[in-house]
Amino acid sequence: MTRLMYTDKTGERLPTWNPHPGCQFNCYYCYGRTQYARFSKCTQCKAFKPHFHPERMKQTFKEGRTYFVESLGDPAFIPTEILQQIFSHLAKFPKTTFMLQSKNPRCFADPSYYIPYNVWLGTTIESDIRDLAECYSRAPLISERYWGLLFTQGIHPKHHYYITFEPIMICNKNVMLDFALDLKVDAVYIGRDNHKNHLPEPSEDDLNTLVELLQNRLGTEKVHCKTLGKAWWERK
Repeated sequence: MTRLMYTDKTGERLPTWNPHPGCQFNCYYCYGRTQYARFSKCTQCKAFKPHFHPERMKQTFKEGRTYFVESLGDPAFIPTEILQQIFSHLAKFPKTTFMLQSKNPRCFADPSYYIPYNVWLGTTIESDIRDLAECYSRAPLISERYWGLLFTQGIHPKHHYYITFEPIMICNKNVMLDFALDLKVDAVYIGRDNHKNHLPEPSEDDLNTLVELLQNRLGTEKVHCKTLGKAWWERK
């Protein structure tokens, strides 16, 4: 799970909701594990163990806003019956938009799920290079995430989908573009690591080229840039 600094059209950071926090993918760059270890009073949160907070199901949401759900966890670790409870709760707010993402997007593909259409589903792809991605995460392989989201689209074809190239690492720009085109996503979020993890990042020129490729083929309105600029090693 990576921190996604989603913003709305005004540039304001999106509010989050975490009814089932925690993750076991153990991504090297995960900020959630560190944040919970420092600040949470919940023992399970401190351990970043996936668990349910039923008291949070009373949460209400403002019309016209967008919320990032499970920013401090991954839906892949949510039991089926609880994930359906979450979807059912979000359905009560049809004029609000919700974004969920998982590094195992097949978790959304259960045909028994009723997923409201105001819910956007996504996955993270940091690089197309398998060996590189495996060095920094125990999450499913990049290929599994790609096929998992494609499979989910077949089960729930009328929903909105997105991918995040964040934290971006060294990659083949054309392959990353193909990921976005093949999956026919409604949005791409792209940006560097924000937490000084010194990941193997692309140069500023390479990253800007990827952004331009995405904007030219998808349209600028679908490409949301996060932290860009020079790589950490270019700033030394």
